[in-house]
Amino acid sequence: MYALAFIVVVGLVVLVHELGHFGAARLCGVRVYEFAFGFGPRLFV
Repeated sequence: MYALAFIVVVGLVVLVHELGHFGAARLCGVRVYEFAFGFGPRLFV
């Protein structure tokens, strides 16, 4: 049970971290062509 909770929490932390990169790029005027979580398909354009 703890392993599953750990995986979920780490996944959420990574997602928030990547959203930080996305937001910082947008604030600096960098055009973001796609946002993906890990190596999966893009989530939105």
